[in-house]
Amino acid sequence: MGELLGNAVILSLALLSVVWLGRKTGTTVPSFTAFALAIAVNFGIYITWGLFDDQELYFSLATKFVDDVFSAAPWPGVALDTNKSSYVYVLGLLFMVFGNHITVGLSLNVTLMTLLPPILVRTGKNFGLGHSSFALGWLAAVSPPIFLWGFGLKKEALVFFLMALLLLGMSKIFASREIAGVVISVPVIIFLWFTRQELAIVGLIGVVMSFVFMTANFSRLRRGLQSTLRGTGRTARILLAASVGVILVIPVYLVSRHIGSLNFSGIIAELSQGGQETAVPLASWEFNSSPGGLAYNWLRTIIGPMLWEVSNPSLLVLFFEGVAYGLVAFLVVRSFWSFPAHRRAFSVLALTAAPLFLAISLVLANYGLTSRLKAHVFLFLLPVVAPYVFHTWNSVRSKVEGWKSEKVVFQSSAETEPHGS
Repeated sequence: MGELLGNAVILSLALLSVVWLGRKTGTTVPSFTAFALAIAVNFGIYITWGLFDDQELYFSLATKFVDDVFSAAPWPGVALDTNKSSYVYVLGLLFMVFGNHITVGLSLNVTLMTLLPPILVRTGKNFGLGHSSFALGWLAAVSPPIFLWGFGLKKEALVFFLMALLLLGMSKIFASREIAGVVISVPVIIFLWFTRQELAIVGLIGVVMSFVFMTANFSRLRRGLQSTLRGTGRTARILLAASVGVILVIPVYLVSRHIGSLNFSGIIAELSQGGQETAVPLASWEFNSSPGGLAYNWLRTIIGPMLWEVSNPSLLVLFFEGVAYGLVAFLVVRSFWSFPAHRRAFSVLALTAAPLFLAISLVLANYGLTSRLKAHVFLFLLPVVAPYVFHTWNSVRSKVEGWKSEKVVFQSSAETEPHGS
């Protein structure tokens, strides 16, 4: 009874979000699509294969949390990794209310994934993307990196939801609605710290970048720089370039400080063990941290594994995923080139994601793990590619409609033409 009630309550909230938020943001159809896909993927995989190892770990930790609460332990939950604790506690609270049922956790994931389209569409509008924002709803609903990594009894759906809220907070700051943006962003960053710490740092960087590029501050900064550049010429341009360089280095420095204490050699050696199907052969910290190795890893992080590295079906699947990410990278470049009016918003997103992308390249040792981390970077890039996708779709649709109109006119003229003339 608890399982049925829990699923009914949680999935009803998902459908309520489809109706209410979908109507407010114009995302009813993509939100319902996200809901249907999440139901099919989460419950379909669970019914077919059951829980995977990492999902069983979350389930056991959550049930341990519940047992500790009801046994009046001094502090519920034992030996929790900081990067796992928030999702374990969320699951544990649900289990306390509805019982220790796996499907209740899966229903939570469905609800979180259903909320992505309306949140991202509102984010796009705050970033000034206009009607292109509606493409974000569909991209959030049907993009394979999101709904495939978001399935199952693990924290990825929660991470995607928190990242979407972070983007919403950043977009409000960017649109000069600082108080609302900070009210959203600060709790999300704190929550991310107990979910995936590197993303909490990325979130802090994103908030800073949003303040730097926000409408009011950027306008004042631009007027001041224009005045300075007219007065001092080449020297000021050199100083400006150096300042931009410092701004780019700061995020990298923050991330490096966070990960600098880690034993990179040991981590990379563990992740690249030969017994793992998706391990990167001959990976080492010495190679990854060298200029040539970092540049090569940067490329492999985008489109890897390379064709000559494919040696099993798992790597073949990841190879095709890398091809898709290569297409996304191309669309990012085209959007920057084709939509100069949006470059300020694009810069906020790109500069926020860059440190995480660099960190992934530095510790590249397992393409399976890299695929999961790239999905988080991918979420930051959706608002960048949305305008290009939106305008390309409209262009194709206009051409198809024009072709249909020409066909109708041709058929009409053929029917009215006198026979035997």
